[in-house]
Amino acid sequence: MTSIQSSKMQFLDTSTGQDRTAEMLQKILVACPELLGCSMSMNVFESKNGTGPREMAEKFGVPYLGALPMDKDLCAACESGQKLSSSAISSNALKVIVEQVVQSVA
Repeated sequence: MTSIQSSKMQFLDTSTGQDRTAEMLQKILVACPELLGCSMSMNVFESKNGTGPREMAEKFGVPYLGALPMDKDLCAACESGQKLSSSAISSNALKVIVEQVVQSVA
C-alpha cells in the first residue's frame, strides 16, 4: 500500500494549478506527522444513485470480496500485463480477496 508521502499524489492550488506538494507535505509533517504514514482511500466506482460494488454484489446475490487499495506496484503490474504471482501481491487487501476466491472454488 502506498503512503501519502511516497505516493505520486500532488497537491495543486485550485486557483492557479501550481504544484504545492512539497509545501503541503511539510505542513503535514509539522502539524500531524503520523498522517504521512497513512494510506489513501477513495471510492472511484461510486454510482450516481449512491450504490457501490458492495450493494451491487448484494443485488446480484454474489459475494462481495472486498476493496483494493490504490497500490502503485499492483497498478504497474496490471498495466504492464504481469501475472499476479504470490510474490507480486504486496497488498494485504488483495491477498484476502485471492484467499476468498481460492476457498470458494476449492
